[in-house]
Amino acid sequence: MDRRHEELRERWDRLGIGIRCAYNPWLPPVILLYLQAGRRLVSAGAMDDVAVQRRMLSLLMRTADDKALPLPWRMACLDCTARPRARLGRLLAGSDPGAVARLSRDAEDLAERLEAALATGGYVSSRSAE
Repeated sequence: MDRRHEELRERWDRLGIGIRCAYNPWLPPVILLYLQAGRRLVSAGAMDDVAVQRRMLSLLMRTADDKALPLPWRMACLDCTARPRARLGRLLAGSDPGAVARLSRDAEDLAERLEAALATGGYVSSRSAE
């Protein structure tokens, strides 16, 4: 990996850490910068598109599901999962349609839990724990 690619990767990683730790929960547009940095990595040829989209989606889903973080931040992360989910859906449609369905189901389940948490002012556990 050349120096330019390393710098792109480092920036993407730093943004990801900031999102996961909710360093700036009052500044949701930083999530869009993270997604843009991921797209730059792919377009520069530094990383595989599927790997980048999976990693971004995983980070956003784990952050949205983290009950220790502020609910508005978690909801912003969930909203931003639409882009990597859509991209992964297109990339995996032919090779792994089951994965696409799982991604959608997981996102819908998380959205239901966050909406319930918003309505009740608390955390609602996942269905698998019930």
